[in-house]
Amino acid sequence: MSAPEVPSIEQAYSKHSNSITVEFNEVSGATSYILRAESQTGDFFSETEVRGSPGTVVQLQPYTGYKLSVMSVNKGGRSQPSQPIKAKTGPPTPDVTHIQVTQGRSLGIAVYWVKVQGAETYTALTSNSQNCTTIDISYCSIMPVECGQNHSVSVTAYNSAGPSIPSQPADYITYPCPPENIWVEEPEAGNCSVVWDEVPLVEYYMAFIKRDDGTEKSCNTTGTTCPFFCMCGYTYLTTVFPYNQAGSSPSAHGVSVKLVSTETLEITWSPVKGAELYETTAAQTNDVIHCNDTAPVCALSDLQCNTAYSVVVTPCSELRGCNRTCTPHTHETAPCAPQILNMTQSNNSSYRVLFTTPNTQNTSYTITAIGRYDTHTCNARNGSCELTELPCGSTYDVKAVATTAVGRSLPGYSKPLETGTTV
Repeated sequence: MSAPEVPSIEQAYSKHSNSITVEFNEVSGATSYILRAESQTGDFFSETEVRGSPGTVVQLQPYTGYKLSVMSVNKGGRSQPSQPIKAKTGPPTPDVTHIQVTQGRSLGIAVYWVKVQGAETYTALTSNSQNCTTIDISYCSIMPVECGQNHSVSVTAYNSAGPSIPSQPADYITYPCPPENIWVEEPEAGNCSVVWDEVPLVEYYMAFIKRDDGTEKSCNTTGTTCPFFCMCGYTYLTTVFPYNQAGSSPSAHGVSVKLVSTETLEITWSPVKGAELYETTAAQTNDVIHCNDTAPVCALSDLQCNTAYSVVVTPCSELRGCNRTCTPHTHETAPCAPQILNMTQSNNSSYRVLFTTPNTQNTSYTITAIGRYDTHTCNARNGSCELTELPCGSTYDVKAVATTAVGRSLPGYSKPLETGTTV
């Protein structure tokens, strides 16, 4: 009995960063097949027996090129190896480094991870099937998410070869929801208690009781009741905030902060029963009252770029005074515009661009060279990147833009670049 005919590989691709799947044509008389994999650097060789097509070679290194071939096998022996085909595994697995609960127009989470070699895009996926995708940066935002949730998120890197193995799931918890019901009980004269419904995923509650003459009492408890002395003839305003490791529950009057231009925040909220006007302040502007109006909207303008502002909306009335227990809402302005410092030629068709990095970490910078017939870009997180494949004798306007999870900066001042002529 002779060995079977030589099979041929139809295609090879990477489903995960540690394996390559090979599809081949099966031949008559073969009882099994052997997949050979050899790294293109020659430091790895393996043979894997499979029953038929497709077959998968495992225990490979991520983002590595391999040569693959297949042999058919029967009792008569092995065939010769097929013509080899080249394939590359997907990128390494990224690691999730931080998950931050964000509160803007809607509750969300920002997921941060470590970038990996060879990755072109990343997708973050939560255990309840919400996701976000980003290109060549190490964070993205998922919204809306619900209050009072306990889930996990993993990140997968992708390139043209395929996906990485997903990262280990990282747990996160969102702000607790506000109590559905809050009421006051007075079992005997002068002896009152604020009582509220229990809320899941809560570590403790802060209850505030404010009397209409300005007297205020607070209570920190893990239970659902807070006693206080109540005198006849006074009006009391009560508020309860649940807390967990993510922070306090969202404000009961639905404050939303959004970026409407690079240095302007717009704050909107739902009207509160009994409020006659609203004060809007920001801690980063020395708690100056920016708006003092009856309308449920306020714009904070001329703010510093790349700065997080903690905004508080305070409802006020003549009878009850102002409720100073409202939760701050934090939102960041757009990143500051980078400025190009210098451009130097590194070879015949490449120029290294040096630029300022006026923003916090996790800021991505894009340098764009716009010519009459073409456009070239490069990206970096530090203060330099290289524009490549620029044709000789061309003129470009070069500008820099910064990007964060909040948005894009205004472009910095552009600088002209004229490439050298061919000798």
